[in-house]
Amino acid sequence: MKKIAIQGLASFAFLLSAISVSASPLLISSEPNLTSVKCTNSTLKGTYIYRETGVKNGVPYAQVGREVYDGIGRVVTDFQGSDGKSGRLIATYEVSADCVKKAVYSDGKSFTAYISPDGSKWSYVMSNVPGDEPSALSGWEMKVSD
Repeated sequence: MKKIAIQGLASFAFLLSAISVSASPLLISSEPNLTSVKCTNSTLKGTYIYRETGVKNGVPYAQVGREVYDGIGRVVTDFQGSDGKSGRLIATYEVSADCVKKAVYSDGKSFTAYISPDGSKWSYVMSNVPGDEPSALSGWEMKVSD
């Protein structure tokens, strides 16, 4: 019985590898054509809402807020955190032609975001969160008005 189970498992593994090899051309895509994507600071102009979650100073953390982008490199953020803190921050940002945004806030936070070419939404991860304990925050933003 044990020998039959092992043979069955071996046959299944062989079948799975054969399918994987024959399907692999379908799974491998060519490089995306980023030459047609042309983002600039003006890609981000208007009001956006966001939500981020993660760990801040070693404690689970969440934050929601609203950001207003001026389209030339400045953003104003109003936020409320799960730690009870709220406030307003000002940042500068720069958007590269391939739709990657780098921002630095007045409180020392910095992050990288990957923007949709129309500027309607993006995802981000904080790479520098102030504090002495481990921190990792990420989230999504979406445009709600021009």
